Parts: sequence; C-alpha cells; structure tokens
Amino acid sequence: MKFEIDTRQRVFLLGGMPESYPYGHPVEGPQHTLVLAAPKIMEAPRLLVPFDDRNRWGEAADLGLHLYRDDLKFARVLTNPEEFVQRFSPFQLVITPDFSLGRSMPNWMKWQHIALSRAAGVVWQTRGLNVVVSLRWLGPEDYDVIVLGVPKNSVFTCSMYGAVDDKTELDIFMTGLREMISRLRPEMVLVYGVPQRWNLQAEFGATTKIVQYPASYDTKRVMPNFDPKLLQLDF
Repeated sequence: MKFEIDTRQRVFLLGGMPESYPYGHPVEGPQHTLVLAAPKIMEAPRLLVPFDDRNRWGEAADLGLHLYRDDLKFARVLTNPEEFVQRFSPFQLVITPDFSLGRSMPNWMKWQHIALSRAAGVVWQTRGLNVVVSLRWLGPEDYDVIVLGVPKNSVFTCSMYGAVDDKTELDIFMTGLREMISRLRPEMVLVYGVPQRWNLQAEFGATTKIVQYPASYDTKRVMPNFDPKLLQLDF
C-alpha cells in the first residue's frame, strides 16, 4: 500500500506531513501508518543522549540520539526533519521523536502524533540515517496502531521515564512492553529512563536482549520518594 496523499498541496491540506516527506512511501493498516525499514545495528549504543544536548558527549559514532524529553523543544524537528539530517548523521542511530500521547486525546490526535513521528523517521531513513522506531502506549487500545509499520525481528526503543514512580503507570508500561515483544519478536529492545539498580533483562528472560539506559540526569534527585517495591509486579 502507498500513501495516497501524493502532491504537495494535498499533503499540506490533508496530510500535515513535513515538506521533505517522500511521496508514495509505503504505509500499513487503516490509518496508513508509515513503514520503516529495519535499522542496521550490530551492537547497542554506549549511551542514549538527548538531541538538545548532543554536543557535549564527545565522539558520536557509538551513541544513540533520542528525543524523549520536552515536546516543545523538538517541535521544530517534527515540522522540518530534513533540517537536522546533517546534524544527526554522526550518531550510530537516531530514535524517532517520542511525541506525547495524552489520556484525554481523541484517537485522531494520537494517530496524528504517531504519523508525525514516523514521518520524521522516514525522512531521516531515506537520507541515510540509521533510524530506530520509538513506541509509546497508554494501554491495550493503542497496541494495534503502534505496531503497524514497525519492522519485526529487529529492534525498537521505548521510554519508561515517568512510569517508575507510579504503580499504575509502571504496570501499564511493563504489560505493554511484554505485548510489544510478543508481537514484534525483536532481537533487541532499547529502554530509556531505567534506574541503574533495576534489571529489566531478568523480567523478560533471555529470548530478547533488553538494553537499559538511565535518564540523562540523577533519578534519585528527580524522584527522591521512589519506592523500589513498585517493581514487584503481578503478571
């Protein structure tokens, strides 16, 4: 299936896609979710670093670049991903923007946020960047949509920042991660925002490699009242 909004005028009026969007790109499912190719990853990046603080980490060849914090800061990236191709090219991989999904959002707005994030990934991928899809879910109602267009038997990323200090949110995250692994059967999952004392690999066994990365600031300082017992989940 190909994206049917295939002229600049239609893209502007109906699609909301960035100007650099490659018209006629393959899509999947009733929402016409953009399809990304599997990334080339031999080994996990040493660190995942924020795009707005990317210049202070030294050599970028073994670093992953993420957009996991502050939607307003990366709004420009979503509207003009072409502008950032050269700046992001030194990195081992670039993660698709993690545009927030709110519980009060209607479905069309969720799909729009997903579409904009995937569009940025498609633009970067067609320009030669190594792109990994980031997945976010608020519950089972999102599963069928977010897996569309994601390569199977490959790698994806997700963030658990914001879930680690809330039992309900942690439950939702862990249940969803199990479902994503079951559906996509990835070789590797990169998880951002994991406190260093946690061991997600032990939760998921040896079938899929789980690589965890701390948030780029001190978790204990941000969440001083965090209770480690929250990790004792019932599945």
